[in-house]
Amino acid sequence: MGSVQVSDGVPPPDGPALSHPPTRKGLRWLLWAAALQAVGGFVCFGIFALTVWAFDVRGSFAGEKVQVVFLAISSCTVALSLITVVNNVRMRHVLRHHQWRARPGRSREITSDRVSGLNGVPVVVFTDSDHPDATRSAVTVVTRWWRLEGPESFWYAGLDDRAGVVSPPDGASPIWLRKMRIRENRRKYRQAVIDSAE
Repeated sequence: MGSVQVSDGVPPPDGPALSHPPTRKGLRWLLWAAALQAVGGFVCFGIFALTVWAFDVRGSFAGEKVQVVFLAISSCTVALSLITVVNNVRMRHVLRHHQWRARPGRSREITSDRVSGLNGVPVVVFTDSDHPDATRSAVTVVTRWWRLEGPESFWYAGLDDRAGVVSPPDGASPIWLRKMRIRENRRKYRQAVIDSAE
């Protein structure tokens, strides 16, 4: 499959997406970010362990609360770093076997009325298809969601009916996209993204 011209004039490269230097650099950056997350998590766990060892806080509500907070932060941070590494491996597999393709689409963060004020779900809708699989959920940390905002076309690698990788039209910010399994969410989120663009 040859290069496809996208609306902003940046064509995806030919060949496997993993051979594109900005894509490889973006994946390396994600691994460094995961390493930093893990280090931060272990530092928090060290503080937790130090407070348990050095201070007897039994019966002290404030002391126990501090320990719980550090334990929760360390656990969540290490878990996020592991998820980042797993998604990096998944993305490398897909990008090794597929090339970047230009696909028109839109992205928006969808929040639920039940969790207003909290982070929502970053949704990407490919507008070149009405198929339910054209509505996907991005799996990445909240600090990277903004990379999907704005473009009216994306680079996509993978099969249309399976999870794949999306990036703004330069391939430098690969993000794992998963299928939405709940049909009602796919329909509702697709409509919300399309309505927000009008």
